[in-house]
Amino acid sequence: MPRFPLVLGLLGTLPFLAAALSSLIALPLPAKLTGPGAGITYGIVILSFMSGILWGFATNAPAAISGRAYVLSVLPALWVFFAIGASPLLDLTALIAGFVGVLLIEYWFQKHQLTPDWWLKMRGILTTVVVICLAVCARAVL
Repeated sequence: MPRFPLVLGLLGTLPFLAAALSSLIALPLPAKLTGPGAGITYGIVILSFMSGILWGFATNAPAAISGRAYVLSVLPALWVFFAIGASPLLDLTALIAGFVGVLLIEYWFQKHQLTPDWWLKMRGILTTVVVICLAVCARAVL
């Protein structure tokens, strides 16, 4: 796994970590970086970002599977659009499901050799961190 994408990916989890930590204890951070609301907002951004990445991978799909690849690539963004907005707890639960769903989609992409060999391992690490952080945020709103 290349170090640079892993480091950038881990840095990308910092807002999730800040949201989780500030859901447990008061932190001297700007309001937009604190609590479950920050986890929801950033989760929406990142799931949409993941749709874009998957779309990019889909552009390399052979004709026989390209339609499925494109459909799968837009699902995370559509999920966010339709699943978010009910309540903080439901939103966090939907985001957790969305990130697990993206990992399953990425598994399909990996199986069809549309991602780099190291992609799924890196994404497994990042998804684990994100899901734990969102679960901490969800626990805080119970």
